[in-house]
Amino acid sequence: MIERVRGIVVGSSGRAVLLEVSGITLGVQCSHPERYALGKEAILPAALIWNQEKGPSIYGFFDALEKQLFGML
Repeated sequence: MIERVRGIVVGSSGRAVLLEVSGITLGVQCSHPERYALGKEAILPAALIWNQEKGPSIYGFFDALEKQLFGML
C-alpha cells in the first residue's frame, strides 16, 4: 500500500500533479493540482487504487483529513 508520496513538482496535467520521485515522474490525481508550486518539494498523503479496467491510479491528498474522507467514500 502507498501511504505517502514525496517528490519535486515538475508540472500538472488536468487533475493530476506531476511529481519526480527518484528519477521517475508520477501523475498523482488530486483535487487541486494548482496548490503545488512548480520546482518545489511536495509531500502528499496518498492511496493506490487498482481499477480492473484502467489499472493502478495514485490519488494524492492535501492532508490526512482529505484522505480519510476519500476512504469513507
